[in-house]
Amino acid sequence: MADEDSEVTAGAIVSEALRESVARVVAHEPGVRRGVDPEDVHQMRVGTRRLRSDLTTFESLFDREWVRTLRREIRPLGDALGAVRDRDVLAQRLGDQLGALGLGDDPGAIELLVGLERERDGARATLMALLDDPAHRRRLARLDEAATTPRLAGRASQSAPDVLAPMVREVWRGLRSAVRDAGRNPASSELHEIRKAAKRTRYAAELAARAIGAPAESFARGMAQVQEVLGEHQDAVVAEEWLVQVSVGTPPGVVEVARQLIEVERTIEADCRDQWRDVWEAAARPKRRRWLRA
Repeated sequence: MADEDSEVTAGAIVSEALRESVARVVAHEPGVRRGVDPEDVHQMRVGTRRLRSDLTTFESLFDREWVRTLRREIRPLGDALGAVRDRDVLAQRLGDQLGALGLGDDPGAIELLVGLERERDGARATLMALLDDPAHRRRLARLDEAATTPRLAGRASQSAPDVLAPMVREVWRGLRSAVRDAGRNPASSELHEIRKAAKRTRYAAELAARAIGAPAESFARGMAQVQEVLGEHQDAVVAEEWLVQVSVGTPPGVVEVARQLIEVERTIEADCRDQWRDVWEAAARPKRRRWLRA
């Protein structure tokens, strides 16, 4: 929707976003069931993430009980998809690193990846059980209702630019406070929370951009860059933690491979720590957030 159309309502904008997210979830479920292309899991997970994020950020535009019930129903699906997706990402990551280290055919490396594949198989079995449960059919019916007849309330009938910008500003201020509170040397857990807040802010700005246009789009791109560098940091942290865990009680060959991979991940973590502040400062420039009046 163009930014010059100031008469479009906030409810119309959020309803359009909900329809698209629900469509993404539904479209990729058959592929998730087939289990051939990991991208189906990724896209279905993105659909659930955007749904939950938008329903949280713009909660006041919906009937309160309706939106909170919907969020609760979506969460188990998102968690189950996430468990599979996280292992897909880790397997791709470690496979690439092993190749770069010249360890792709190392017996210890093969054993390590086989163990990760077993974990992935377990996570997929849990996901498939959820998809086959009758409760999932009820969940899909609720999502269909959300896409076709969302229960709007509050200021949903008012002008989208007037309503959405202050709501994005509130999310932005929470992110900014998290960055300030973390100080100059944040713990990994703090960087993880900042990354999640940046993602939520990005999603909110992308939705608002449907009514506000280029200023919100530029701001969203900046938040995406923050999310990207901190996402790489978090992926390295998760990989290191997994490698440390699997090193316990495993054959020496696996331990040695894990040790080399841990060194790689720690280097990546350090590089991301060196970069993220500059990325944040660029994303948070006053010019970029002038439309928020913040």
